[in-house]
Amino acid sequence: MKSILAAAVLLAASSANAQHLLRDLPNNFTGASVIPYGCLTVVPTARDLPLEAPFADERITVVDPAGSGVVRIRTWRIGCHEPNASAIAVNFLLESGSDAIPYPRVRIVTPDFQRRNAGLFHFSRTGFYLPDGASYSAMNDQGLATAVEGVTLIVDTDEGAISKVDYNRNLVLELDWPSSQFLELQIPAFDEDRDLPQFAAPVFNGRYTGQWIIQGLPRQGMALQVAEMPPDRNFVFVTFYTYMDGVPVWVVGNADFAIGATAVVVDLWILNGGEFFTEHPGSYDREDVVQERLGTITLWPRQCNIIDSEIDFAASGLGTVNRRFERLIRIAGYDCDQTR
Repeated sequence: MKSILAAAVLLAASSANAQHLLRDLPNNFTGASVIPYGCLTVVPTARDLPLEAPFADERITVVDPAGSGVVRIRTWRIGCHEPNASAIAVNFLLESGSDAIPYPRVRIVTPDFQRRNAGLFHFSRTGFYLPDGASYSAMNDQGLATAVEGVTLIVDTDEGAISKVDYNRNLVLELDWPSSQFLELQIPAFDEDRDLPQFAAPVFNGRYTGQWIIQGLPRQGMALQVAEMPPDRNFVFVTFYTYMDGVPVWVVGNADFAIGATAVVVDLWILNGGEFFTEHPGSYDREDVVQERLGTITLWPRQCNIIDSEIDFAASGLGTVNRRFERLIRIAGYDCDQTR
């Protein structure tokens, strides 16, 4: 019965609304956001202390039917490794009073005085969250054991409300509580020298999964699969589709890496033997495939769409080179930088 009702609702929706719903289905399209999803590696509440000199440092006494108290509010930008991108952070610290006080609703005022609705999120927004995020919800998360100081929420929306370019310009944030209390905060434009990312170098993670190419070397490339095995194992499987003496070959390797690693070293092997995949199962044995170690590749993610590498094949007589890989395809529903 529930399935029938759900189908009826979808059929009754307008074409535009139906398209919006379809975009938010898992593994279809990455949710809209003005912040690259690869920007934040750790939930800011558990990682980022407010800056010693934040853009704003205000205290407001919130009087609300749900409860009253004093809230300290500080703002800054967290830089992204992706070019010309940042995340606006707002830290709420309940200094006294009831944790039933709600978080405010937030609006962004652009330089041309356009007011745009936004939301407050523990991470960046995805298409699966309500647009307001934590707005108007109670501050009962202030006592989280993992919080470094209060709760830091990210101001985010989609490009239908404000462009990524405008989000990173001079802005005004309007914070508005249900009790009609109001606070206006100035947010300077993104400055890459001032607004540093969470980590000095990008952390290797699942969003780097995908196909990668080297400019100037056509019809070949690297496939990365970054995987997990509970409870705490991450590993990467690397496959190169390339050529040797004009003959197509593939080179493979895999390696575990620590959570939070900014680089990974992988032993690479070339394989020979076996049969074409249309042959019947059992046409050859595992031992028929001979693997020969070529050397290593060290991978350093630079941002969502660039990985630098050092390839050391000196032991096999193929030399040592540095290569830059650029992303070829986006991962449906899990894009690393959906803003590009």
